[in-house]
Amino acid sequence: MLPTEGAAAGEAFELISGRIAEVRRRVLNDHHAPGSDDIRIHAAALNANLDRFSKSRYTLDADADGWWIEPFGQRENASRAPLDGLEFRATDSQIVLHCTGGAACIRPSSGAPTSRLALDLYEDAPVASMRERFEAVRRLAPTARERAEAEDAEAERLAEESRREQAGEQDRLLDELRQQAEANAAEAREDLAQREAATEAQEPSAEPLQWHTVEGAMEGAETEFNLAPSRTGPAVPYELQLDAGTVLHVRLAATGFDPHLTLYSPDGIVAHNDDLGLGLDAGLSYSVSETAQYVLLAGATLAGATGTFTLRLRTETP
Repeated sequence: MLPTEGAAAGEAFELISGRIAEVRRRVLNDHHAPGSDDIRIHAAALNANLDRFSKSRYTLDADADGWWIEPFGQRENASRAPLDGLEFRATDSQIVLHCTGGAACIRPSSGAPTSRLALDLYEDAPVASMRERFEAVRRLAPTARERAEAEDAEAERLAEESRREQAGEQDRLLDELRQQAEANAAEAREDLAQREAATEAQEPSAEPLQWHTVEGAMEGAETEFNLAPSRTGPAVPYELQLDAGTVLHVRLAATGFDPHLTLYSPDGIVAHNDDLGLGLDAGLSYSVSETAQYVLLAGATLAGATGTFTLRLRTETP
């Protein structure tokens, strides 16, 4: 190859390399839509430039809450700096991230928090583009924050609507279950009533229990008996033959004296009553445990009592 040919080839190579570098810079500067209002697009473009032109191997990323400053590829060690607390300063060979107000807002993964972080640049670094992207992020930060808050509010609203719909669906299902339970209960009651009616129609109705009534008088000269363990008084005795397993019901109403009922078995007093609970009338019910001859006393609580009485008795077998 002749020297002139080698020189021409070298010039052509440099020209092509220069054009490739220029195209690369334009792509890095322009392919992220410079006029976009999306904070993430400008943060991504700034990252692309820093990744390509920075010697310090730090990466910047941003969202509505602040800047992420991290060593390249070490997101787990990243720290956040506030969007409104960070400024971008630049020279021909270096950019400096500077905390406003002197606060140590930058916390790299290694070393103590600092108020400034210097990033060394290669000679062909597009500093103006980096600054533009940085300022775009800061300018769009309030809008991005409002958008994020609006998205959060909308998500919460949709979640609340979903919760209400679910609660409404649960209430509807509960209402259906209650209605079904009430319908089942009504059907069961109707079925029971029909069964009872059918049973009553098939079985002959039992005859009502008959009361046996005895009219008597207290004349003032009756023999006194032990009407209760600690009470004596005049009485008219009645003998009753009672069978074990039956129940004896007795009522005694009187005119002219306070009546008292006493029932004797062969072993002694087994039941007695002065007032049944409604006026002065006496009454008792006794479950017969032994077949025997019993004595029922229609008595008075005061000696020498006079007047008339009505004694009513009936027995039943449970």
